[in-house]
Amino acid sequence: MGRLHGEADLLTALRSGQAFCAEILAYTGQLWLSVEGNPMGSISVKTAATRQLTSTATALPSSGVIEVVRGPVDYPGTTSPDPATTVVTTLPASAFTSTGSTTATIDTATSCFVRINLLDTTLGRRIAFSNPSGCCASPHQAASPAPASPPTPPPDRNRSHRFVGHHLEIVAGLTQRTTDNDRSGSEKPPPQRLP
Repeated sequence: MGRLHGEADLLTALRSGQAFCAEILAYTGQLWLSVEGNPMGSISVKTAATRQLTSTATALPSSGVIEVVRGPVDYPGTTSPDPATTVVTTLPASAFTSTGSTTATIDTATSCFVRINLLDTTLGRRIAFSNPSGCCASPHQAASPAPASPPTPPPDRNRSHRFVGHHLEIVAGLTQRTTDNDRSGSEKPPPQRLP
């Protein structure tokens, strides 16, 4: 977990789902989660009634509360866009150790995804949230579509890239789809340069 500023690192992080979003002026820390060693943005396969979710949040405001959000892995189609998520656990800032991490038990009797929100109770709104991780009971449910290829610019066009904004917080690393018996997995394709 760390701040990365190079374009290749940023694209790799975004493609592997290892990123979080935050209000620039309201939260300057970092959010991260893992499910029994499987990193944020990954999909892991294991038949178990419960799994252990480790949440990491640095520089939490004293009025901050981490919400653990759970949603089902399903295929409702476009006619039912409701993600059916629920907040299953709330963790006050005091629940986090000096390393900024704490562990919670997640119901994985059915396939689900989990993510965390940072709620500022003084401001009365959520000021940051993580990307999800998938906890699937079968490899079929863990199948995810291949990332879309970015469009190829015309050969006579040479554009530079810039990121607009005051700052961008990214947590980077290649995501692997894993099982608990084989963590070697298969890496997603390397990042491609965007036009």
